[in-house]
Amino acid sequence: MPIIAKFESSFIPAPSGLHRAVCVDVIDLGIVKRVYNGEMSMPHMIKLVWQIEPTMDDGSHFIITKDYTLALSPRANLYRDLTSWRKKEFTDDELEEIRAKFSAGLSIDDANAIREIVPLVEDIAPQAEKEVTA
Repeated sequence: MPIIAKFESSFIPAPSGLHRAVCVDVIDLGIVKRVYNGEMSMPHMIKLVWQIEPTMDDGSHFIITKDYTLALSPRANLYRDLTSWRKKEFTDDELEEIRAKFSAGLSIDDANAIREIVPLVEDIAPQAEKEVTA
C-alpha cells in the first residue's frame, strides 16, 4: 500500500524585482562538502539574511537569504555583493583587517568582522540599503 504525503505550504514568495533591503543576520554554515563538475571541495560557507522593504499581508517583511563561500577576493560573490550593498569598493586596508580577523580564528557566528564594515541590524536607511533581486 503506497503512502501518500500531502504537501500544503503557506509559503509566500517575495515579489520579484529590485527592493531596498537590510542585512539582518550572518550565519556560519561551517565547512560544506560541495561537488561541482565532478570535483569535490570543502569551502567555509556563510549565509546572509536580508529583510526587504515590501511586506506580506500580515505586515511582516519578506526575508531573502543567500549562501556564500567565505572569500573576499574581488571575484568572490560575497565581495561583489558586499561592495554593491556598500556602494563602494573595499580599500586594501579594510580587506587586510577583515582577513586578519578571520585568520586569527574569529568566529563568524557573531559576524563581528563583517558588522564592522557594513551595519547589519538597523532601520532601512540610505547607508544600509541595497537593491536586492528577489
